[in-house]
Amino acid sequence: MRAANILRAFLLGIFLSFLLTCVFWAAIFRNYIYYYGIPLFFNPFFGNVFNGYLFIIMVVVFGIGFFIPVVGFLIKFAYCLLLVISLLLFVPPLGKSVGETLLSKKIVLNINGEQKNVVALYEDKSYIVYQNSPEVLETLEERKRNLSYYKKP
Repeated sequence: MRAANILRAFLLGIFLSFLLTCVFWAAIFRNYIYYYGIPLFFNPFFGNVFNGYLFIIMVVVFGIGFFIPVVGFLIKFAYCLLLVISLLLFVPPLGKSVGETLLSKKIVLNINGEQKNVVALYEDKSYIVYQNSPEVLETLEERKRNLSYYKKP
C-alpha cells in the first residue's frame, strides 16, 4: 500500500508539473516567438527551454505536497496560483514582456570580422535570431523581414 501511494504521488507530480510547464511555455511561444515571426515549431522550442532540474523539483513538491495533510492546502493553493499566472501569460502584452525577459539578451556577434552588438531574440543550439534594426515594426510581415539568423561556429 505504501509503494502505491508513492507511485501515485510521483505520477500526479509529473502530470501537474508537465501541465504547468507546458501552459507557461505555450503562452510564451504564442505571444513572443509568434509575435516576432520566428519560424519555429513548439516541440523544438519546448525542448530548448525545458529545465529538467526545475521539473524534478516541481514533481517532488507537487507530487508529495498534495498528499501531505499539513501543507497540502498551501501546495494546492500555490499550484493554482502558478497555473493562473501561467494562463495570464496568454494575454499578449504580458506573454511578450515575460518572453523578452526570459529569452532575449544583449550579445556581441562577430560578423565578417566586425563586432556587432545585437539583442538576440532567441538562441538555439545552432543559431541565434536577432533583429536587423531596433525600431518597432507594426506588422508580422515587417517583423519577419527584419529578422537575421547567425549560425553558431
